[in-house]
Amino acid sequence: MKKAFVYLFAVTSLSLNSCGGSNEKEKGSENDSTATENSELDLEGMVEHDLSGSGLKANLMVPEEMSPNNVPFPVRDSVLIEGVAWEVLIGENYKLILEEADGKGNLIANEKKRLEETGIYDLTYEIDKPNVILYQANLKNGAGSKAFYHVYGIVKIEGKDFIAKSDEAGDFNKGQAEKMLKSIMAMQK
Repeated sequence: MKKAFVYLFAVTSLSLNSCGGSNEKEKGSENDSTATENSELDLEGMVEHDLSGSGLKANLMVPEEMSPNNVPFPVRDSVLIEGVAWEVLIGENYKLILEEADGKGNLIANEKKRLEETGIYDLTYEIDKPNVILYQANLKNGAGSKAFYHVYGIVKIEGKDFIAKSDEAGDFNKGQAEKMLKSIMAMQK
């Protein structure tokens, strides 16, 4: 009986000790979650696109989208408003808009408030961080059966704050919005 008790005590002690060790590791990684997320950003399938042809001195990581014929869709960037807003298009499933921010208040909080005040959508924030959001928008009261996903983030270009967002009129699925999210997060590095 004593041997069984000693054995049970030893196994329990080892189990508890190893649990404590892993908690310490988790605590350490928890404190540095932003750095870990940025350093582990998977950019596979993304290519760098130079926006200077449209007057914006920046590079943007964009998905290499393939057509049904296995030919890459061209990346088209253009000026929406001279010196203020640009758009980047790839096929029909990627439309990212970059616009110089006015610098008034917390831009992410302001956008979330604006979305809520429209009263049109039921919103679910899949990613909700201080400098980027990815949200699901459903028409209220089941008026639409399809969920739409959008992104909105803040990036620095030439020392100025820019809003990087999906086109509001786009009906992007989650995968398409996540590709635009990767573009935004790569610019935030």
